[in-house]
Amino acid sequence: DYIDLRPMHHIDRLKQLSRHEDVQQGTQSVFKFSPRTHCYIENADKISEECVMISCLAKAPLVVKGSSLLSHCRIDVPTEVGNRCLVNYVTFNAQSCKGISTPVVIPDSSCLVAFYLLDEEQAVHVAFGANDVFEATKDDGTFMCQPWKVFFERTGISTGDLWKDGERQCLFSARLFPVSLSESSGSLLSALWLMGAVPGDQHQYAKWKASSRKSILEILPNVDVEAEFN
Repeated sequence: DYIDLRPMHHIDRLKQLSRHEDVQQGTQSVFKFSPRTHCYIENADKISEECVMISCLAKAPLVVKGSSLLSHCRIDVPTEVGNRCLVNYVTFNAQSCKGISTPVVIPDSSCLVAFYLLDEEQAVHVAFGANDVFEATKDDGTFMCQPWKVFFERTGISTGDLWKDGERQCLFSARLFPVSLSESSGSLLSALWLMGAVPGDQHQYAKWKASSRKSILEILPNVDVEAEFN
């Protein structure tokens, strides 16, 4: 369950866990989970009571709407997270957000997950929609909860940029996500552009196309799980 082929399944399971009370022989378990676990939040006034936050540090203004889930995040610049979002292992600070206007806005029903890669001082930020199905074909599926046609028209990206001849054309195999040095802003900026959270132009498309990119299928076997828990 590290990442699910249907993102909303993963989000719902974690949120259910956060509200679960383990009752045995009429006694509550000492391991009762809280919707705010291992978190430091300087101002929680604009954080929805429905959202779940796990191991997060938020020193900057933070807005979280509806039933979103934030896990292992650090927020040092103003950030707004929409409803039904998943944000996992992402650091929002002056360095990672260089060139990005603040507040950083994560649209409704969006997922943003940072992965650190084995044997490389590199990170990749993966973006997708909460209702996307990773193995659905381009013709039947969606990206960021919209038909692929809408995404291609908005970004200028083509099928030839994402898949080689003969490959199954689905989100799981699409080479969408640029890899960058873990402390640089390139990967996060590209992910926000892919999800439509920041404006883009031909320069952004050219920069994305020239980058070293991976698909979710290529990323998952090379995730440095130990680094993500440090």
